[in-house]
Amino acid sequence: MYDYSTAEKIIKFCESLKVPEGANVGQPIVLIEWQKDFIREVFKTRNGKRVVKLGLLSIGRKNAKSSTIAMILLAMMTVKGLAKANAQIASGARSRDQAALIYNLMKKFIQFSPELQSRLKIVDSKKLIINMSNGCEFTALSADASNALGRSLYAYVHDETANLKEDSKFPEALMSSQGAYDDSLCIHISTIGASDTYYFNQMIEQYKDNEDESVYCVYYTVPEDTPNMMTDPKVWALANPSLNEFLSVESMKAYADQA
Repeated sequence: MYDYSTAEKIIKFCESLKVPEGANVGQPIVLIEWQKDFIREVFKTRNGKRVVKLGLLSIGRKNAKSSTIAMILLAMMTVKGLAKANAQIASGARSRDQAALIYNLMKKFIQFSPELQSRLKIVDSKKLIINMSNGCEFTALSADASNALGRSLYAYVHDETANLKEDSKFPEALMSSQGAYDDSLCIHISTIGASDTYYFNQMIEQYKDNEDESVYCVYYTVPEDTPNMMTDPKVWALANPSLNEFLSVESMKAYADQA
């Protein structure tokens, strides 16, 4: 039997935050079902220990991937029973600009929360966030920089892994940096890549039907040869579970027209 109490704390924490940008800026966050399902499955425990060590999520564009990553990282720094004293956590991305996106979202969440402002110190020059009460540190890392070297990461979440070059050693370097922890966590959240040879595509193919409970993989996709793939919103929703929530049908139609 699994225990989902830590996951429910994370969901409660996320919904205590405010929308950091866009049309609903400043309004309370309301998670939708795919976000809650992913959090519950990745952070479920048994006998007080988290079961999953590798979480994979493949989902379409504009489905709130980056904000979900930012909220999970903030939760891992602050939620009681989840945050680990003096732990290093990180986001991973291909470029400095992509890495800055997650950091800036986290900073905006903090700026809308007096409680987080009282606990977290932001160091813009290093894209660093420090929890002053437990010593936990967050850093934004990128494949085109050397700032991933020499670290001992408790957890990291990779944004848009499919953007990495096919032969990139960056994610493997981050995973190998987690050897000091027997309860480390690695999460990859991305759209699927254009080629089956991409690192992220290969991970999804390897784990989408796996029976290893230490790996949780969810792949939102439209099966090949599905009728009306480019015109039917019900079909679009198979790969875009945020449709009519964060992602409008009008925007999705524009993407389909471009394709």
